[in-house]
Amino acid sequence: KVRAVPLVSPRVLRTVRGTVAELAAQAPDLGDALLRVVVTERARAGLADELQPVFDQLTAAARG
Repeated sequence: KVRAVPLVSPRVLRTVRGTVAELAAQAPDLGDALLRVVVTERARAGLADELQPVFDQLTAAARG
């Protein structure tokens, strides 16, 4: 059975890009938007783990 569920407060989907430091500086201004974060520095082990505490609304991270 399918039922409709009303959306109380839609959230904006945003893409942000930059270095980890640049992204961390932007974090306070991003509100509660769902985020795709594109990191513009060299990939390394644990990069997503560094971003998660800064962006609790992070939905995807990529290197670009």
